[in-house]
Amino acid sequence: MPKKKTTTSQALVPVGETRTYQIAGTQIEATQVFHVPARHPSGDGPWQEEPDKLAWVDASTGLRCNILRQQDGALGGYVGVNGDHPLSGFQVDAVPGALGISPHGGLDYAAPCEGGPAEITICHPIAAARKRPGRSEDGDDGRSSHQPLWWFGFQCDRNHDLVPGRRVNPNDLGAESGRVYRDLA
Repeated sequence: MPKKKTTTSQALVPVGETRTYQIAGTQIEATQVFHVPARHPSGDGPWQEEPDKLAWVDASTGLRCNILRQQDGALGGYVGVNGDHPLSGFQVDAVPGALGISPHGGLDYAAPCEGGPAEITICHPIAAARKRPGRSEDGDDGRSSHQPLWWFGFQCDRNHDLVPGRRVNPNDLGAESGRVYRDLA
């Protein structure tokens, strides 16, 4: 008997149904929500009800945003800019400090859209399931209309962060002062 595949739930939020989340003091409307059992932390904690990837478009700037759970269970936050944006293509250490971009622990990620499964990669939703007139069945993977973005991000796995998949070392000073789990809010 073939081995059953581990499945993930993927949801491009259906039309007419709005999922809202409170992120950094702002209510957002999700465009994509994933639950990935292989990445989701086990055990009790505030992560139990969280999605493992959440995508939305920032209402005030129009920028694409993602929160993605890392392999160790910590969350990471990402913002994508298009090719015309002045920071497109900049590496983390080249972003001018005068801009005041200072997420939790500082920027530590700058790269183009990743290839791979949407539920575990840093990229924006693509409507790949829609067939477009004039496209061949075998040559179009749905990405031909994909406008690549340049992503900047950070992870919540710093010294004083509680990382669900990491054992606490009793000799670590972060353990003395108490670690904090960085959730969606």
